Amino acid sequence: MDVNDRAPEFQPSNSYHARISEAAQPGTEVKQVIAIEYDKHAENIKYYLENTGPGSDAFEITEENRESGVITLRTQVDREVQEEITLSVRAEDAGVNPLSNFAQVQITVEDVNDNRSVLGLSCSFYVLAIITMKCPINPLGAKT
Repeated sequence: MDVNDRAPEFQPSNSYHARISEAAQPGTEVKQVIAIEYDKHAENIKYYLENTGPGSDAFEITEENRESGVITLRTQVDREVQEEITLSVRAEDAGVNPLSNFAQVQITVEDVNDNRSVLGLSCSFYVLAIITMKCPINPLGAKT
Protein backbone atom coordinates (compact mmCIF):
# COMPACT_ATOMS: atom_id res chain seq x y z
CA MET A 1 0.00 0.00 0.00
CA ASP A 2 1.34 3.39 -1.03
CA VAL A 3 1.24 6.04 1.66
CA ASN A 4 0.49 9.58 0.59
CA ASP A 5 3.61 11.13 2.06
CA ARG A 6 4.83 13.40 -0.74
CA ALA A 7 3.21 16.63 -1.86
CA PRO A 8 3.07 17.35 -5.59
CA GLU A 9 6.19 19.07 -6.94
CA PHE A 10 5.96 21.76 -9.59
CA GLN A 11 8.15 21.25 -12.65
CA PRO A 12 10.60 22.55 -13.66
CA SER A 13 10.38 24.76 -10.56
CA ASN A 14 7.82 26.49 -8.37
CA SER A 15 8.37 29.81 -10.15
CA TYR A 16 6.80 30.58 -13.54
CA HIS A 17 6.78 33.64 -15.78
CA ALA A 18 4.26 34.67 -18.43
CA ARG A 19 3.50 37.67 -20.64
CA ILE A 20 0.08 38.78 -21.80
CA SER A 21 -1.06 41.70 -23.92
CA GLU A 22 -3.51 44.10 -22.37
CA ALA A 23 -5.53 43.58 -25.58
CA ALA A 24 -6.01 39.86 -24.79
CA GLN A 25 -9.62 38.80 -24.44
CA PRO A 26 -11.17 36.78 -21.60
CA GLY A 27 -10.58 33.07 -22.11
CA THR A 28 -7.06 33.58 -23.47
CA GLU A 29 -4.62 30.94 -22.19
CA VAL A 30 -1.91 32.61 -20.11
CA LYS A 31 0.24 29.78 -18.73
CA GLN A 32 0.13 26.11 -17.87
CA VAL A 33 1.68 24.95 -14.63
CA ILE A 34 2.65 21.32 -14.12
CA ALA A 35 3.15 19.40 -10.91
CA ILE A 36 4.35 15.83 -10.52
CA GLU A 37 3.00 13.51 -7.84
CA TYR A 38 5.33 10.67 -6.89
CA ASP A 39 2.78 8.81 -4.81
CA LYS A 40 0.03 6.46 -6.03
CA HIS A 41 -2.32 9.33 -6.88
CA ALA A 42 -0.09 10.70 -9.67
CA GLU A 43 -2.86 11.19 -12.20
CA ASN A 44 -5.20 12.94 -9.77
CA ILE A 45 -3.58 16.32 -9.17
CA LYS A 46 -5.94 19.29 -9.17
CA TYR A 47 -4.92 22.91 -9.54
CA TYR A 48 -6.43 25.91 -7.79
CA LEU A 49 -5.70 29.60 -8.18
CA GLU A 50 -5.23 31.39 -4.89
CA ASN A 51 -6.15 35.02 -5.62
CA THR A 52 -3.83 36.77 -3.26
CA GLY A 53 -2.60 40.00 -4.77
CA PRO A 54 -3.73 43.04 -6.73
CA GLY A 55 -4.91 42.09 -10.21
CA SER A 56 -4.98 38.35 -9.50
CA ASP A 57 -8.77 38.28 -9.79
CA ALA A 58 -8.39 38.84 -13.56
CA PHE A 59 -7.17 35.23 -13.91
CA GLU A 60 -8.69 31.82 -13.26
CA ILE A 61 -8.28 28.08 -13.49
CA THR A 62 -11.66 26.99 -14.75
CA GLU A 63 -13.32 23.75 -13.69
CA GLU A 64 -12.45 22.20 -17.07
CA ASN A 65 -8.78 23.17 -16.55
CA ARG A 66 -8.67 21.98 -12.93
CA GLU A 67 -6.65 18.87 -13.90
CA SER A 68 -4.52 20.45 -16.66
CA GLY A 69 -3.20 23.46 -14.72
CA VAL A 70 -4.04 25.93 -17.50
CA ILE A 71 -4.47 29.50 -16.28
CA THR A 72 -6.75 31.68 -18.40
CA LEU A 73 -7.70 35.33 -18.47
CA ARG A 74 -11.04 35.96 -16.75
CA THR A 75 -11.24 39.71 -17.44
CA GLN A 76 -9.10 42.08 -19.46
CA VAL A 77 -6.07 43.61 -17.78
CA ASP A 78 -4.77 47.17 -18.16
CA ARG A 79 -1.05 47.85 -18.12
CA GLU A 80 -1.64 51.47 -17.12
CA VAL A 81 -3.27 50.16 -13.94
CA GLN A 82 -0.82 47.33 -13.21
CA GLU A 83 2.31 46.15 -15.08
CA GLU A 84 3.09 43.03 -13.03
CA ILE A 85 0.71 40.57 -11.42
CA THR A 86 1.68 37.69 -9.17
CA LEU A 87 -0.49 34.60 -8.87
CA SER A 88 -0.26 31.75 -6.43
CA VAL A 89 -1.27 28.31 -7.73
CA ARG A 90 -1.93 25.34 -5.46
CA ALA A 91 -1.50 21.76 -6.69
CA GLU A 92 -3.32 19.22 -4.53
CA ASP A 93 -3.16 15.44 -4.74
CA ALA A 94 -6.09 13.07 -4.28
CA GLY A 95 -4.85 11.30 -1.18
CA VAL A 96 -7.10 10.50 1.78
CA ASN A 97 -5.30 13.31 3.56
CA PRO A 98 -4.53 15.51 0.54
CA LEU A 99 -1.13 17.15 0.31
CA SER A 100 -0.49 20.31 -1.64
CA ASN A 101 2.27 22.58 -2.84
CA PHE A 102 2.37 26.12 -4.20
CA ALA A 103 3.91 27.86 -7.19
CA GLN A 104 4.17 31.55 -8.03
CA VAL A 105 3.35 32.85 -11.51
CA GLN A 106 4.71 36.29 -12.34
CA ILE A 107 2.73 37.85 -15.20
CA THR A 108 3.95 40.87 -17.17
CA VAL A 109 1.21 42.86 -18.87
CA GLU A 110 2.39 44.11 -22.26
CA ASP A 111 1.32 47.57 -23.34
CA VAL A 112 -0.87 48.39 -26.31
CA ASN A 113 -1.02 52.01 -27.42
CA ASP A 114 -4.64 52.44 -26.34
CA ASN A 115 -4.54 55.84 -24.66
CA ARG A 116 -4.56 59.23 -26.35
CA SER A 117 -1.96 61.79 -25.51
CA VAL A 118 -2.82 63.51 -22.26
CA LEU A 119 -1.53 66.87 -23.46
CA GLY A 120 -3.26 66.91 -26.82
CA LEU A 121 -1.20 69.91 -27.90
CA SER A 122 0.02 70.68 -31.36
CA CYS A 123 3.21 72.67 -31.42
CA SER A 124 4.84 74.47 -34.32
CA PHE A 125 8.23 76.07 -34.27
CA TYR A 126 9.29 78.92 -36.49
CA VAL A 127 12.83 80.00 -37.03
CA LEU A 128 13.49 83.59 -37.99
CA ALA A 129 16.90 84.23 -39.33
CA ILE A 130 18.31 87.68 -39.82
CA ILE A 131 21.51 87.89 -41.69
CA THR A 132 23.55 91.03 -41.38
CA MET A 133 26.12 91.64 -44.03
CA LYS A 134 28.90 94.18 -43.73
CA CYS A 135 29.87 95.26 -47.15
CA PRO A 136 29.96 98.70 -48.65
CA ILE A 137 27.47 99.23 -51.38
CA ASN A 138 28.62 101.85 -53.85
CA PRO A 139 26.92 101.59 -57.19
CA LEU A 140 29.14 104.23 -58.79
CA GLY A 141 32.38 102.67 -57.77
CA ALA A 142 33.35 105.63 -55.63
CA LYS A 143 35.67 105.08 -52.76
CA THR A 144 34.26 105.51 -49.35
